[in-house]
Amino acid sequence: MSDLRYRRLRRDELEEVQPQFIHFLAANGLPGPDWEQLKAEDPQRADRLIHEFSQVIFGTTLERIEFLIERHPKDLRTYRCG
Repeated sequence: MSDLRYRRLRRDELEEVQPQFIHFLAANGLPGPDWEQLKAEDPQRADRLIHEFSQVIFGTTLERIEFLIERHPKDLRTYRCG
C-alpha cells in the first residue's frame, strides 16, 4: 500500500458514499454477502479494498473541484483550480 496518495475514509465518510462502495465491491466481484464474509475471514484484504476505494473517491473528488473559497472574518479569498 505504498502507493497511497490519500488517507483512508473514516467510517462515517464511508457510510456517506455507501452506494458507490457497493458498486466498487460488485466491480471487484464481491456482492454484499461475500463482503460480510470477507470482513470476517480476511480483514486485511477488506481493509485493502477500503484503502483502494478511498483512493478512488478522493482522486475523483479532487479532479472535479473547480473553485475553492477561503473565508475569514475580514477576508474572503477564492481560488480557481485547473
